[in-house]
Amino acid sequence: MKKPPALFRRDKNRIIKHSKNKRLEFVLASENDFAEQVRNADIIFLAGGKTFRLVKKLSKFPDLERSFKNKIVVASSSGVYVLSKYFCTNFPPKLGKGLGILNIKTFCHYDQKTYGKWLKKLIAHKKSLPILTLPNYKWVVIYK
Repeated sequence: MKKPPALFRRDKNRIIKHSKNKRLEFVLASENDFAEQVRNADIIFLAGGKTFRLVKKLSKFPDLERSFKNKIVVASSSGVYVLSKYFCTNFPPKLGKGLGILNIKTFCHYDQKTYGKWLKKLIAHKKSLPILTLPNYKWVVIYK
């Protein structure tokens, strides 16, 4: 069996550290088993990483929004972008289209000084939608 990637181990250890006395089971997603893994999960964590690759891979699951129903979905960075209708990445700045599970535009790792002009581009991009800007180490809870 392959050793889980370092980022999976890092995230798992962080969650365990802050989940005192909870019985948790972690499963690293695989493309072949993803639909079944989502069905069996109570919580799905979409981590950061390679945004456009993640959008492409998850777009292969047309019922993803329905599969997420009654689940807790946690996302950081690229995971947030995947859930959004449109987004702007940072490294380098680039506009993109997510899966639209949340009908918003997002900009993670946002700071006005560095990305102010890109926020204006995101606002003007395609149709008018609510904008979510998330500076580093900030989070938001969205109920759907």
